[in-house]
Amino acid sequence: MSLAPQIDNYLAGRGSPMAGRGQSFVRAGRKYGVDPRLLVGIATIESGAGQHQRLQNNPFNWGVHRGQTYESYDDAINDVARGLRRNYLDSGLTTPQQIVSKYAPGSDGNDEGNWASVVSGVMAKLGGEASGGGFPMRPSAIPRPPRATGPTLPSAPTRPVLNRAALGQAMLGQFVSGGGRIDINSLPGLTQQFYETPAPPPAPALDPAAPGPIPPTKVPPLPKGKGGFLQLPTRWKSTHPTDGLSDQGYTHAVDIMGDPGTNVGAPVSGTIIRHGSAQGGQSMYFKGDDGRTYWIGHIENVLPAGTKVKKGQVIARISADHAAPHVHLDWA
Repeated sequence: MSLAPQIDNYLAGRGSPMAGRGQSFVRAGRKYGVDPRLLVGIATIESGAGQHQRLQNNPFNWGVHRGQTYESYDDAINDVARGLRRNYLDSGLTTPQQIVSKYAPGSDGNDEGNWASVVSGVMAKLGGEASGGGFPMRPSAIPRPPRATGPTLPSAPTRPVLNRAALGQAMLGQFVSGGGRIDINSLPGLTQQFYETPAPPPAPALDPAAPGPIPPTKVPPLPKGKGGFLQLPTRWKSTHPTDGLSDQGYTHAVDIMGDPGTNVGAPVSGTIIRHGSAQGGQSMYFKGDDGRTYWIGHIENVLPAGTKVKKGQVIARISADHAAPHVHLDWA
């Protein structure tokens, strides 16, 4: 059975109002390179797959602090898939265990362990990898309908091995969702779903924070956001301290209000050092050629660390994840 019908069966079994939209999950996942099973898992833990929604057509509780509603479930699925790609997966948050610390942090009164466990369990139930080792993130990795092909050469024989982590997570998901009950006979396809062919280890990823020079990265300019363009200034009157950064020498904070999606231009020419987090969006540390180090917060779509930019070049956008969208600018 292909993934869309699997999702439909799962949602229908839960009495979800989103039942029948399995293809919408798959389509959005393919468009943005997000595993559709992750979307279903988040909707399940956040609202019982849409049965207990706080806001209209928002089973994901996406942007709940700013009162985000949608015209339809399809709009919500598409928007959340786009947001997960831009604000989570592209920042290295690729598993439920990593995503929860930003999506539903314990500081907001959430049980991070339970959140990640339920999402992983749903993914495993739908045939996805839920061991914390990652899941498909590229559009080409999302299942597509089979195509007719000509004869192919036989491949070399392989020896499948048991994916113990996936089996364990599936059982854990059953334990959580079933109130402490595990029915091993209901786990489908034990000889197929939880056996896999070992793959060669992936090449190690480059760490932008590792010692040594970082080569310049050529990145195409971001498309213009809905809110226009904001050129960050280099002179302003400080308005308030920055919690947690004052001890690092950042004492010149100012908030510049703007619409979500507004492009943010570099204050001077320089290099993006690294990324960070902010209470509402991401942040970046920017080393200017003027000798200053800037901290820019409440942004998204940030360019990669190590990128050299000129004054006025777009380096990010104002994030929509803050109740009062703005750029927080500080320097040391």
